Amino acid sequence: HFEVKFIWTHIDLERVRQWLKMDELLEKERQIRQSMASRAGVLALMLHSTYNHEVMEEITKASQKDQHAMQKELAKRFRKGVKHRLY
Repeated sequence: HFEVKFIWTHIDLERVRQWLKMDELLEKERQIRQSMASRAGVLALMLHSTYNHEVMEEITKASQKDQHAMQKELAKRFRKGVKHRLY
């Protein structure tokens, strides 16, 4: 009878240890999730970039000038080719 009580006591003690370990792990998980959530806000701020309107306007104007010059050159070559074929 004493041996059976001892075995059940030992089993109960192991269950308590497992519950304590489970509680500890759940608390660690909660802390990690909280830490990840707070870092996500910082990460978003770090990845956010600002738009420099002046620089982008200059780039756009230069690109438009290049495109316009290219269209002009293509039109000139096209007209030259058409005239050449007509004669």
